[in-house]
Amino acid sequence: SMAKSSKPEQIVEYARQYGPGPVRALFSWANHHADHGMGADIEWRRVNEVRASLLIQYPELRELRDAIALTSDVRSTKVEVAGDLVGIDVDRRTFHLRVGDDDLAGSLSDDIRQAVELPRHYRAVIEERTITKYSTEEEKTTRILLSLSH
Repeated sequence: SMAKSSKPEQIVEYARQYGPGPVRALFSWANHHADHGMGADIEWRRVNEVRASLLIQYPELRELRDAIALTSDVRSTKVEVAGDLVGIDVDRRTFHLRVGDDDLAGSLSDDIRQAVELPRHYRAVIEERTITKYSTEEEKTTRILLSLSH
């Protein structure tokens, strides 16, 4: 039934149910078939009994591939850290915070409008957003500085 999906919303539901691995494998399979203009007629058998079957043609495989390519998962977490604020770019709305040996960088929330002193130690609340593309399982994490306090 996942192979008959043509909308990203359907793909998201299968990914939540089975995880990103099977979705990536289905993308790879659909992509190879679509690249070569092929369809598939598959029967799952036990001895001589057909238990399930799938007939999927080239246009459906292309739609499936495209739906998976457009689909991703977004996870968001808020973390509170203490570190030295070493950079702010007010034009680009970005920040640079040093927490121990780690450098955290990202964008400023629209709610951040306070004057800051650099470099200075602050407590910061940061939202980390991780986007996972189902077609490749690539992850990209971005950070948004939500608040600062002394």
